[in-house]
Amino acid sequence: GTANCPLFMPAPATAEGYTCVLTGLASAGRMKEATAMLERMRAAGVRPNAAHYTALISGCMARKRYDDAWTLFRSMQAGGQAAPKLRPNHVTYNVMITGECKRGYLSSATGIVEQMRERGLTPDTVTLNVIMQGMVKAGDLSAALALLESMDRNGPQPDQTTLAVLIGGCGHAGELGTAAELFDRSRRGTARGDLSRDTVILNAFLKACVQNGDVKMALDLVMDIVAATQEARQQLARHKGQGAKGQGDSIPKEAVAAAAVLRSVGAPDVVSYSTLIRALSTSPNPNAGRRAIALYREMREIFNIKPDRRLVDAILTAVVNSADEKRPFILGLGKDEKEERIAEVLADLRALGWADSEIEASELPARTALAATSGELSLATVEARRRQERTQRRREGQRDSTGGHRDIFAEKGWNKVDSGFGGPGRMKWWSDVEGEEGGEG
Repeated sequence: GTANCPLFMPAPATAEGYTCVLTGLASAGRMKEATAMLERMRAAGVRPNAAHYTALISGCMARKRYDDAWTLFRSMQAGGQAAPKLRPNHVTYNVMITGECKRGYLSSATGIVEQMRERGLTPDTVTLNVIMQGMVKAGDLSAALALLESMDRNGPQPDQTTLAVLIGGCGHAGELGTAAELFDRSRRGTARGDLSRDTVILNAFLKACVQNGDVKMALDLVMDIVAATQEARQQLARHKGQGAKGQGDSIPKEAVAAAAVLRSVGAPDVVSYSTLIRALSTSPNPNAGRRAIALYREMREIFNIKPDRRLVDAILTAVVNSADEKRPFILGLGKDEKEERIAEVLADLRALGWADSEIEASELPARTALAATSGELSLATVEARRRQERTQRRREGQRDSTGGHRDIFAEKGWNKVDSGFGGPGRMKWWSDVEGEEGGEG
């Protein structure tokens, strides 16, 4: 409608107002309207600046309109000679570099960096991180590591994103040793700021371990983090208890050290545990299922992390795939215990307020797979259909309660007598179910 057309929008009062409108239109992909707003802006006597053009360039890059982005960028460069406020700034260059890297034009991106330097702009950490991501994506890990060395020598200093990108690149390239060195560096906090708490770096390294088949290293790392976290909490709780008893206000060095541990240990999140549990779900190790359940409990009890659908599917798969056998040093899960562990996870989801439909979406594949591995596939199929029928009845009941359900029989004056006509083989499983239920009676 006309209300959404730039020609009928109220004119912003300031250049900043036009920036907001242009950014919104460009972000929504409404580039034609954004361009029209830019022309309207000029007609109103408001001079465009770098922020306005950068918003349009960002929208063009997001929609893969690279030629239009370059046209706008060159217009900024040409117009900026007479109007300094129109000259590309760090944000503009970063948008262009990111766009070129995403489409695989790494040489073009590095050329833009050189243009920055020629115009007296020093590439910042964000700029070089984008270039580094492009190098990693192109498979040029050596160039990315060389860029890190250059940042260490000449600046700008690397940050959390720098190390996370490199660790991820090392994982893809099979360079787990180099990834471990970079992770150790992050824990020492040798780069700018306190990098050691950054969960993104932790997750990058856990993924690198899993990608290179060293699940044990990833599990041991999280085990160390859990032990350090529990020890630190105990020290702090002990100090708090001593303070409550009036034994002085001074903080013991043990409590200070414990607080430092909590600040320096990267805290795992749902992505961390999802990475580990998914690795265990495909592991041939017969103890994998039991270890996965232990991780799930640890995640919930120690860190109070709430699971997402991806993690729930992984933990249920790990339980189902666990070996049934039990021998010395092998703690496989038998069928009954698998049922108990599945029920434990589902009960936790209900306590967290998951909808029944969400729980069933994860439960049905797990129970069907469990029945299949136990030689009960036909029973699992019937049970799945029964559950689907119950879900459908519940949804229809909800529509009835809200008045949204139409009774087509009443509307048309039809009777509801079942003719029994269904065609050869149709609804056959219904008769099977009825027969089973009759037999059970």
